[in-house]
Amino acid sequence: MQLFAECGGETLTVDIDTNGWLNWKTPTIENINVTDGTCTIGLTVVASGGQWAFLDEASLYLVE
Repeated sequence: MQLFAECGGETLTVDIDTNGWLNWKTPTIENINVTDGTCTIGLTVVASGGQWAFLDEASLYLVE
């Protein structure tokens, strides 16, 4: 799995390892520059049949 943020033409990513039920991760992408007023946050998943994963929530915070 990979978390991505696409903002102003630049795509930033962080890989997310899955290692079992209820082993929650907190992947973070820092220093996202929103240059055109839009940002797409998403998750890319490549998996075989029978595999699973959860994304509980995503947040985008303004840091000044």
